[in-house]
Amino acid sequence: TGLAATREHLGRVLTNPDEPVWFGMPGGAAPGKNAWAIGRVLREMKLEVADEPREASVVIPGTLSPGPMLDAAERLSQSRPQSEAGDDGVSRVRVELGWDARRSLASASAARP
Repeated sequence: TGLAATREHLGRVLTNPDEPVWFGMPGGAAPGKNAWAIGRVLREMKLEVADEPREASVVIPGTLSPGPMLDAAERLSQSRPQSEAGDDGVSRVRVELGWDARRSLASASAARP
């Protein structure tokens, strides 16, 4: 299910419990399909959820629909919400997806007879 794929993926990529995370859509657009699953997994993981993308180290598109998720990830990575920069001046914000589409597709292909 979407919830299971989100748990599995975010559990793998969000390993630092001190990293504030923000999830939503760029430009203040309404959350997309199954955004509730992302919020639920973040709460289950007891991660700090930031109110604004600029307060986060990690931003996640607020949808699990593949097309809109990838489009939102691209827009979020281009806008690069500002966060504290490291000693080298490089922003520490990264964009993560709610689930790993490539892994899910590989699993589905392997399961076919």
